[in-house]
Amino acid sequence: MLQCGKDPHSIRQARRLIRKRCVSFQGGPWQWTLSAKPPLPRRALLAEVGFAGTSVDAIAQAAGVSKATIYRWWPNKAAVVMEALLGAIEADFPATAGADTEEDLIARIRRTIALFRSPKGRILASLIGEAQFDPELAEAYRQRLLGPRRAGLRAALERAVAAGALRPGDLELAVDIVYGPLYARLLLGHAPLDDGFERDYPAIALAALSGCMAPSLAG
Repeated sequence: MLQCGKDPHSIRQARRLIRKRCVSFQGGPWQWTLSAKPPLPRRALLAEVGFAGTSVDAIAQAAGVSKATIYRWWPNKAAVVMEALLGAIEADFPATAGADTEEDLIARIRRTIALFRSPKGRILASLIGEAQFDPELAEAYRQRLLGPRRAGLRAALERAVAAGALRPGDLELAVDIVYGPLYARLLLGHAPLDDGFERDYPAIALAALSGCMAPSLAG
C-alpha cells in the first residue's frame, strides 16, 4: 500500500495513476495500492541519452510513478527498457500473416527490415552494442525481443514444412540465414537498409534456403 500525501504534487500523481487505472483505494482517500503495471513511456529517453544514460529515476518520472513502483514490476532497468521498446515496436509494426506460407515469410522479413530502417532500429542497434558489456541488458534483449522474434519465424518455417513448401531441415540455422544479413547491415553499416534491399531481399532470403526448399518455392 502506498501513502499519498495531501500536497499538490502527490495529488496530481494519484490522479494520473487513477486515469491510467493502475491504482485502487484501500483504507481511506489517502491510501492507495497499485493494481496493474504502470504504463511505460514509449518515447524512449534512449533516443536522447542511450541506455547507459537512462536511469530508473528518469523512467519513473516520465511514467508518473515512484522508483520503488518501477522495481515492484520490473527486476532492473534493462527489463523496463526492453518492455517499453517492445511495446513501441508492436504498436508501430503490428504482426500480420500472409495469405500463404511464402507470403507469411516475406511479410515477416519485410516487417523486420522496416523496423531496422526506422528510428527504433537505431535505438535497437545501440542497445545491442551496449549489451556486449551489460549482461542484464543482453539477457533482457534475448528473452524479450530476440527470442520471441526468432520463435515467430521458426513457427512460420514449421508451417511451411507442414504445408510441403519446405523440406525438413535445421530451422535454427534457417532463422540465422534469414536474419543474419539484416543484423549485419543494421550493426555494421557496410551496406544500406534501403528501398531496394527491402524490395529484393525477401526473395533472396527464400532462395538462400534452397537446400531445404521444395520446387514450389524455389521457383
